[in-house]
Amino acid sequence: MNETKDASGTLPNDSLSSIWDRTKCSQTVDGNSPRIFKLNVDCLEEICHYLTIRDLLTLGQTCRLMQQVTGEYFKENYTEASKFGGCYGIYRVFCSDGTERPETSGFNKFVRYISHRSNDLAPLRYIESNAPKFISAKHLFLNGIHLISGRLRCLQTILNQMEIIQIIQCSMQFDFYESFLKYCGNLKRLYIQNDLGDIIKRNENDWLQKTYAKLEHLEFDGMKVRTFDVSELERFFQLNPNVNSFTTNVTFLMENQDKFLASNIRLDTFGVKIHRQSFRFRMVDLQLNTMTMTFQLLNQLYERGFFKQLHLHVTYIDAEYTNAMMSLYGLEKLCINRIIRNSTFNLHRVNTLKELAIFDILPTFDVDVLAQELTRLESLYICRATYGDILAFTRYATKLNRIILKDTLNLDAKRIKVVTLNEERKKLKNARKLTIYLPDDVFIASKWATVNGETDLKFVKIQRSDSYRWDHYYQ
Repeated sequence: MNETKDASGTLPNDSLSSIWDRTKCSQTVDGNSPRIFKLNVDCLEEICHYLTIRDLLTLGQTCRLMQQVTGEYFKENYTEASKFGGCYGIYRVFCSDGTERPETSGFNKFVRYISHRSNDLAPLRYIESNAPKFISAKHLFLNGIHLISGRLRCLQTILNQMEIIQIIQCSMQFDFYESFLKYCGNLKRLYIQNDLGDIIKRNENDWLQKTYAKLEHLEFDGMKVRTFDVSELERFFQLNPNVNSFTTNVTFLMENQDKFLASNIRLDTFGVKIHRQSFRFRMVDLQLNTMTMTFQLLNQLYERGFFKQLHLHVTYIDAEYTNAMMSLYGLEKLCINRIIRNSTFNLHRVNTLKELAIFDILPTFDVDVLAQELTRLESLYICRATYGDILAFTRYATKLNRIILKDTLNLDAKRIKVVTLNEERKKLKNARKLTIYLPDDVFIASKWATVNGETDLKFVKIQRSDSYRWDHYYQ
C-alpha cells in the first residue's frame, strides 16, 4: 500500500495497514463473518478509492470494524477538507460545490480540520461536548467570531491538541495569551489574518513575550495596526528560535521598514502579502513607485540576512509586475489571486520559483511557455485548470513533482487521461515522478477510466486533492 505523506514528508503515526491488523486482532473474524473482512488492507483501500464521501460514510456505518477502516481512510485522504461545526454535528465542506455538505459526525475521531465561521454558540457547544472524540483534530479555523467567555470556554477543550490555528477577523474580549494561547501546548503554525486590533496592538503585546515550545511559523496580518513596536517582535524571535518562518502584509512592512532594517531578526522564510488596488482607483505611476520601493526594501532585507527564502502573495499580476519580480532576491514561492486579462503575461521570466499558486484561470496562450521556462518549479496549485494546462506541465516541467487542482474546466467526462499523461511524462528526460491531486469527482471518474483502476503509474499518479497538506493559507 502506498502510505500518504504530509507536506513535511513524514508518514502518519498509524498507517491504514497497521490499524487494520490491530483492529482485526481485537475483534472476532471467524468463518461466519462477512467475506469482506478476509480481504487484506490493500483491497479495502482500493475499494475506498472508488467511493464518494457519502458512500464512505455509509460503509463506515455498517459496523465498528468497517468504521475504523473507512475512518482511517477518511483521515488520510481528506486531511485538508474543511469540516465546519453545526448544532448537531460536523459537516464536510466541498470546495467545488459548497451546496453539498454531508454530515461527517460518524468520523469525528478521524477529523483533522475543524472550522467555525459565526458567533452562533450552538456549534461550539457541540464541539465542547464531543471534545474527547476529536482525538485526530490538529487544525482549527476561526473566522469573524467575537471571542467572549462562553465561546472561549468551548474552544479551550480542544486547543491543546491543535497544531495549526488560523484566526481571521476575530475580536477578543480578554487577554489573548491567558484566554487562548496558553492552552495551545502543541501549536506549530499560527495565522492571525485581517486582525481587528484586539490581538495585534501597537505595543504591549504580552503574548509576543512568551515562549511557544513547538511553534514554527507566525503570520501577522493586522488591519488596524500600521506603526508597531518591532522590538516586541524581535524579542519574540529571540524567545522562540524555533520560529523560522514569518508572514505579514506589505502595508505593515513599509510602515515599519526602518525598524525591520535595524532589527536582528533572522528567518529562513519571509512571506509578504501585497494587496494591490485596482488601476481604476489609484494612479498607475503611484502604484509602480510603491512596488519599486517595496521590492528594493525586500532586497535590502535579504542582503542583511533578514531572510533566506521569499514568499509573495499578490492580488493580481501583469507584465510590469512580473518584470519587476525578476529583480527580487530569494523569491521561491508566488501566490496570485487574479491574472489581468488582455495584458502581456511574463510570469515565465520569474524563473527562480519553486512553488506557484494561481487562484484563477491560466491564459491558454502562455501555458506551454510557462511550463518550459519555470525550470525550478516543484509544486503547482491551480484553482481552475484545463486538461491542456495539466498536459503542458506534464510534458515540460522536469522538476515538477506535484500539481494540486482545486477545480477543473473543459475536461472530457470530468476525468483526466492518466495513461496518456504517463506516456508524455516518460518522454521528458530526467523528469521527476508527478503526482496530480484532483477534486473528488475527477479523481473517481479518472480511476474508473483506467485499466484495473491503476492510478499509480511509473511516471504519473493521481490522488484526491484533499489528501495533501499544502500551505495555501495565503488566501
